[in-house]
Amino acid sequence: MIRQLWQLSPKVHPVKRMFYVAMGLLALILIFVFQQFSYIGFFSETLFSFKLDPVWEFSLNKIIRFLLNDMAVITVIYGIFYEKKYVELSLLVVCFGFVFILLPYLFLVNNYPQYNGPLYSHLHRLVMNPILLLLLIPVLLYQKMMKT
Repeated sequence: MIRQLWQLSPKVHPVKRMFYVAMGLLALILIFVFQQFSYIGFFSETLFSFKLDPVWEFSLNKIIRFLLNDMAVITVIYGIFYEKKYVELSLLVVCFGFVFILLPYLFLVNNYPQYNGPLYSHLHRLVMNPILLLLLIPVLLYQKMMKT
């Protein structure tokens, strides 16, 4: 069954697919290891010599990390399936997560900083971990198994 899922088009070299999967996983590991790194702080202070407002710096760092995590998982999805339609679906899921999870999270965290309950914790995990895209992988595998 797994062999059927991994069948390759003659045009696609298996090493190329594994390269995409490995690069995506490596990116996820590096993003996790450097999760305290301030992307905006580095660029604004090092390259442009100015300091941003802490709220803007926090928000922009979360947006960048959200997008980096999701792009890494999209790379893994592309490596596994090597189909444009799955990448397009993944991008739609990223847009959904950005609008309906990340933006409300940033609004709540920036406007209600005194609240430190479980809602923030769960939203933070959804924002910073590409859970929605990781859940797509078994769904897409199941769909591909049902087609073959």
